[in-house]
Amino acid sequence: MTPPRVLLVAPDRSYRTGAFVNAGRALGIQITVASWGQAPLALNGGGIRLDPLSPESSLTRIRDADSGAPFVAVLATDDATVPLAHEISLELGLSTNDPSALHASTNKLSFRQTCEERGIAAPCYTVLEPEAFAPDKIAPVEFPCVVKPLSLSASRGVIRCENQEELLKAIPRVRRLISHEDSQGDKRVLIENYIEGDEYSV
Repeated sequence: MTPPRVLLVAPDRSYRTGAFVNAGRALGIQITVASWGQAPLALNGGGIRLDPLSPESSLTRIRDADSGAPFVAVLATDDATVPLAHEISLELGLSTNDPSALHASTNKLSFRQTCEERGIAAPCYTVLEPEAFAPDKIAPVEFPCVVKPLSLSASRGVIRCENQEELLKAIPRVRRLISHEDSQGDKRVLIENYIEGDEYSV
């Protein structure tokens, strides 16, 4: 019996790719990695190298790979590849999520707003606009609080602040990280109440 094929869309050098591939092997699923880096070409020679400058040529390569043994699903490893995985799924006629759900899954503010609209409990929050990084423009918050960039994932830039002094140090730090990691991303910063509970760092 031929194992089901799943297309894994990953950014260049994503640390999550290996875990997905290993999980697929354990489940008897054939994983094909599509990425714009060199790594997918080394995975048993079955990877698909995407061209970041030519989406159409990338889709052509994926259609060619799909024609012989169709993919049953398309997965994104990281926030950065969620939109691309969505487009590929549509191109191949596979089920995918609604665009509003995709946006909520990759944007912290959109997720908080969706929870509010659906009556789902979530921490109180405020959003700091890029032009409002001056101390006198920060809305009052309760401490401890958590500062988060809207556009980054994998806990990058998430900082717990115990008081106003730590908050004023954290905001410029997060702002610099956003500029370095995602110059085209959302520049706003989320500040939300800290929820007590067990903390785990890996």
